[in-house]
Amino acid sequence: MSSRIHESGFDTLGTHYLRLGDADAPTILFIHGLGMAHMYWQPQLVALAERYHLIAYDLLGHGESPPPDDDVTLDDLVDQAHGLLHDLGVQTAHIVGHSMGGLIATGFALAHPQASLSLSVLNSVYDRPLEARRAAEERASQILANTADTRRDNGVEATIVRWFGDTPDVEHEELIDMLRQQLAANDPAQYGQIYRLFATSDVAFVGRLQALTCPALFMTGADDPNSTPAMSQRMADAAPHGHCIVFDDARHMMSLVDPARVTPELDEFISTVGSASTRGAAS
Repeated sequence: MSSRIHESGFDTLGTHYLRLGDADAPTILFIHGLGMAHMYWQPQLVALAERYHLIAYDLLGHGESPPPDDDVTLDDLVDQAHGLLHDLGVQTAHIVGHSMGGLIATGFALAHPQASLSLSVLNSVYDRPLEARRAAEERASQILANTADTRRDNGVEATIVRWFGDTPDVEHEELIDMLRQQLAANDPAQYGQIYRLFATSDVAFVGRLQALTCPALFMTGADDPNSTPAMSQRMADAAPHGHCIVFDDARHMMSLVDPARVTPELDEFISTVGSASTRGAAS
């Protein structure tokens, strides 16, 4: 009987997910960033489905997943990921997160070390300078303040500039349009709640990464102004089994716009860990 799988659905709490690949292979759980949805990971899903069991899902308040509570915490988002794996009968997985998803992935690896074969954090934040933290908090406040005015773009264009710079490459125009539509489709109140959490969670793991027990890879782009190379290096230095990769001429959305460079590094790291996933109840 073939072990190939391709399905989408909802877990018992309403989390929307896609899973595909080899059901008997090691599992990779992909966690997208703020304002995106599970198909952010499409290049990796296409490239890795032959050799892994892949799961990508929508965060609370994103895509087709339910909205977060008003007092949503980072632990709530970690619990969402853990509950999904439990419902799908996955005991262990390689945890991969981008940006906000990187914070959730790190929280997962710390909270559930026995379930975490490895941790890969792409373009995430860590102990921002005070000025950068205040700027992120201000963006969250602006989004929440504009929830009643559907004519406002809630920072979409400013976000595109942070991700791609003032003069993005022409070859990225179609991709930028897709991202612009994804950002504009988010419910402002739900998006604002998660953004507020993102703005204040960069300090969540300061002094705690020494407790990571699994191999950990921290990657970012040399030209990412917010998820800086210095942040990734500091995270890697703090983790007992940490490693840092910085891609030249790359920015925040590098895993989406430059998968030819990013995906092989991710694949090599995960394959080097060398532990097969065990299917069963999550720890």
